Amino acid sequence: MTRAPRRVLIRAFGLALVAVVASIAGAHDTWLLPSSLKVPVGKAVTLHLTSGIVFPSDDFAINPGRIKRADARLGGVTRALANRGRTDNATLYRWTPATAGVAALVVELAPKVLTLQPRLIPVYLDEIGATAEVRRAWEAVPSPKQWRESYVKHAATFVRVGERADSGWVAPLGMGFELLPLSDPTGIVAGGSLGLRVLRDGRPLAGQPVTIRRESSEQATVVTTDADGRTTLSFPADGRWLVAATELRRVRRAGLEWESDFATLTLAVAARR
Repeated sequence: MTRAPRRVLIRAFGLALVAVVASIAGAHDTWLLPSSLKVPVGKAVTLHLTSGIVFPSDDFAINPGRIKRADARLGGVTRALANRGRTDNATLYRWTPATAGVAALVVELAPKVLTLQPRLIPVYLDEIGATAEVRRAWEAVPSPKQWRESYVKHAATFVRVGERADSGWVAPLGMGFELLPLSDPTGIVAGGSLGLRVLRDGRPLAGQPVTIRRESSEQATVVTTDADGRTTLSFPADGRWLVAATELRRVRRAGLEWESDFATLTLAVAARR
């Protein structure tokens, strides 16, 4: 299933909504993108942590004070990523791999509260591919309707170091919400696919929508996980791809109606030889 381009949605609501949609995208598409997704041992990698409307353009830098975890796992060893400051559009990290294999790099942010006007909710729900259950929950909220949401963002990427591909992608990354590859995420070729499992607090999440978008594309394809939290992603073309999922939950707590987790995974797909 393919959704309408985001820019169409933005234009439909006029320029006054751009800042609001940008803030929604900030809660939705926040990604970690290395300068290269395949590097030799010992070569330093710069990583951009950013939020944006069109992947992979850097639009909004993440406040370093919100970052509660930034790690690189390679060869069974996990080390903190070194922060290298920020630009106007991205927070920067520097990482130098010491051995060959498949490295997992992750960033998690602290919770933040988002408040939206009810008239904007349909755009938001479309953007995150909200389930029918979530939409019914919103319709059932009594008047006067309010939308106050505490969200957490989780971003991951995988980098092939050297020519040897180990199984560094197998183990969960220990995030509260994550997109776990079921095969080597650094070996995808155009026309190929990747099995994926969605986990929340380490448990499979069934019926979860997952979006897939190629770099610079306004179109997103949506797939849904099965009863075991699994789905398959297809990659018809080479280039960089963004995989994203949002899990939205209705809550009834003082000052909040919703809680959510947003996860992204950046991948490189090689051209077919």
